[in-house]
Parts: sequence; C-alpha cells; structure tokens
Amino acid sequence: MQDDSMKMPEMDMKDVDFGNAFQQLLAILKLDKAVIKKVADNKKGGATAAIFLLIGTATLPVLQMIFGIRILNQTFRPDVVATLVGILVALVSALLGYVVVTLVATKLFKGKGTFAQYFRVGGLVAGIGVVSGLVVFVPALGAIISLVVGLWSLVVGYVVLKEVFHLDDKNAILTIIVAAIALVVIQGVLNSFGLSGAASQAGFDLSAVSY
Repeated sequence: MQDDSMKMPEMDMKDVDFGNAFQQLLAILKLDKAVIKKVADNKKGGATAAIFLLIGTATLPVLQMIFGIRILNQTFRPDVVATLVGILVALVSALLGYVVVTLVATKLFKGKGTFAQYFRVGGLVAGIGVVSGLVVFVPALGAIISLVVGLWSLVVGYVVLKEVFHLDDKNAILTIIVAAIALVVIQGVLNSFGLSGAASQAGFDLSAVSY
C-alpha cells in the first residue's frame, strides 16, 4: 500500500477564501475540534494555508525593517535583503517543523494524519503571527500580550497535533518532545556549518512545533 503521509498539499489560488479562512482560524484558536478536522480534510485549503503562513511569518521582519529594532538606546533597521532572507529562512524552518512533526507522529507513534493535513491547519494557525508581530511595538503591554499569544499557541498546537494525527495525550506529548529534540539536533548541525544565526532567526528549536 502506498504511503501518502508525506504527500504535498494541493494548491490552487482559485480556492482561496480569506473570509472563510479567517472564521476558521478564530474557531481553531477557540479549540473547535470539528473545525480543525474540517480544515485538515479540506483538500482545497492548501493555498490559503500557504498564504496565511507567509503573512504570519513575514509580519514581524517587515515591521522591523520599517520601524527598526530598538536595542538599548540604538535602533537598527535590517535592509531589504536581510529581511527577505529572514523570511525565507523562517518559512523553511516552519516547513521543516511540519515535516519533522509528521514523521515523528506517523512513523514513531503510529499517527494517522498526513503532512498535507497538518500543513493546512498549521499554515492557517501561523496567521496568528500577525498579532505577535504587531504587539512587539506596543509599549509596556506588548511583552505581556506576546507571552499570552505564545502560550496559547502552544495549547492550540497541542490540540491540533492530537486531532490531525489522532494521537492520545501520551503520544501527542511524546511527539512534541521527540520532534523538539530532533529540531535542536538540526540546529546543532547548522551551528557546525556556521549557520547558527540563520537557525536562531528561524527558531529551529521549539517554536517550529508550536502549531
């Protein structure tokens, strides 16, 4: 029997529906399991997930390029090339995270989901990166809001993992731990090739398995 667990999701721009996707994102953030399953099984949702992933990933780097990064009393502004490279590396990081989680869930813990299903949900949820990017520039409350968003993203990621791959609590937790360790090892390999900066910027360690 052919193994379709790593099959790429179908993508067609004609299937993109931002209004419906935004409503689904809100429902997923409320931990609506029925919507998670619906999004995962919707074969027409690949392009929408990819767009949400791109927007969520690009928001912070673009804002940093425009407004700068303030460190102590100095403001640094990445140039266009550095910003584009950062976005590309972050996208690769996210995709690698989806691949590693899928492999761990399906090969080690006998999960029943596929990469395409996980990508469709994970990419959509990645749209929350817009909020994370914007609150960085909110005085005082920005750090608190960012922390809350980050913690809730972990909860959402855990529920998504269970629903997409049909895992119980034990195997879902083990999948997260093993995938995180694998990504840390990958980061170590990148460090050995002098690519630690890119790895850190992309968040190869734990953030790649948060959704």
